[in-house]
Amino acid sequence: MPPRNATRRRWYSYEFRDGREVALSGPHPLLTLISIDDYLRACVGQYRLSTRRADRLEQAVHDTLRPALEENPTRLGTYARRFLIGKKPLIGNNVGLASDHNITAVSLSSRGDTLDEEDEALLRSTILRGLGGGDGSN
Repeated sequence: MPPRNATRRRWYSYEFRDGREVALSGPHPLLTLISIDDYLRACVGQYRLSTRRADRLEQAVHDTLRPALEENPTRLGTYARRFLIGKKPLIGNNVGLASDHNITAVSLSSRGDTLDEEDEALLRSTILRGLGGGDGSN
């Protein structure tokens, strides 16, 4: 375990010595934030993204939100909000984790990589409400 007085700007690692002894190495200063790519390469090593399905879903989300956001430019840039949009609802500890970090989860129920009218309405209303008002219905 890292010492209790460790700050968020430091990280610790462990190393094997003589193939038997595990020793704490650190603290190492964390001078900047790291990207998710940096994190995955450090923790997982080699990885590759499988985005074929996600690309179509992301495009469907973009196509749904773009008209609503273009009609409401006064809301954009005023506040930073975080949304997690997915096909599966959050369960267990992930619900509390999202809440603790002010992340609004949007669970879509449409099948496949397209959005039905109900999901489009849910997405628009959730995002616009999160950006400061309105429900996205025109």
